[in-house]
Amino acid sequence: MPTVGFKAFGPTRKGMVFNDKAVRKEIISALNDFEKIALREAKTIDQTFETPFDWKYFTNRLFVADMEARVWTDDPRYKWLDEGTKPHIIQPKKPGGILAFPSVFKPKTSPRRLPSQPGGSSGETVFAKLVHHPGTEPRNYSRQLRLLLDNRFKQMLDDAFDRAAPDAFGGG
Repeated sequence: MPTVGFKAFGPTRKGMVFNDKAVRKEIISALNDFEKIALREAKTIDQTFETPFDWKYFTNRLFVADMEARVWTDDPRYKWLDEGTKPHIIQPKKPGGILAFPSVFKPKTSPRRLPSQPGGSSGETVFAKLVHHPGTEPRNYSRQLRLLLDNRFKQMLDDAFDRAAPDAFGGG
């Protein structure tokens, strides 16, 4: 299952008394906010698709010292686009069948680019017994999302600790 993960480790505040309740409240708030941001950015990948991916989000809300958030989809199309595909042959499902497809195709996605763009199939219908597909160049969406969101995740958690500092650490 293609997963984009974000990790952050809670900052240490030397010589301060740690009040888990105050920090947990701010961290959970930050994680909830990050969930909305991460899902919004992930959904830009398939925003022009007829059938979007089913995106999921998980975060470790149990341990304040080691926080993790993940956004993912089980949709195999994401993996094909993210990692690319090798050249392959496409054949009809039924033996002796014929493939039929539009003659013009404009991809909705591009390597190393978020979000997806308008695209699709058009033109006259072409018929063939098989097709030698050239493969798909990797879009590297997981890397793009990580680059876009990793620092933001860490900053949101640092800000949450700073907001909690007066209560959690005896005056900041």
